Amino acid sequence: MKILTAVAVIAATMLTAAPANSERFVIVAAEAQDSMVAIDLDTIRDVAGYRRAWLTTVVMDSAYLKPIFAQTLYQFDCKAERSQMLSGKMFGDDQKFIDDVTGNSSWEFPAPSTSAYLALSYACGKAAKEDEVLNISAYQMFKAFVGTRTTARRKK
Repeated sequence: MKILTAVAVIAATMLTAAPANSERFVIVAAEAQDSMVAIDLDTIRDVAGYRRAWLTTVVMDSAYLKPIFAQTLYQFDCKAERSQMLSGKMFGDDQKFIDDVTGNSSWEFPAPSTSAYLALSYACGKAAKEDEVLNISAYQMFKAFVGTRTTARRKK
């Protein structure tokens, strides 16, 4: 229930402030308000027989003592239902670059109902319902997610 509430609050916040240069995201996972994963539908491309797409992940990371977000490029093999992270970058609360995200060279077979499997589904052609699509930049999504987490902590 908390996850659905967090996603609803994030969606409402995002829909009120969509910039002209926004991406089209679908949230594929939001877990206990500590992390969220979304796929950018506008980045899905066919490359050498595979599908590629950018994912944005927001994490409340204790190692950095602050929230961070990462934008990672994934490759999907739709026929074999497997995925592979190729590369990415991590950013802090101030949009400052933190580190490169190194891709894993091996293919992974995501389990059903995981964020990786849902991202695979969207990348491989699952149509997003219009009410699932958020027209917003990755940084605005990050700020909205962090804001809902802060609000939820104050209510405890």
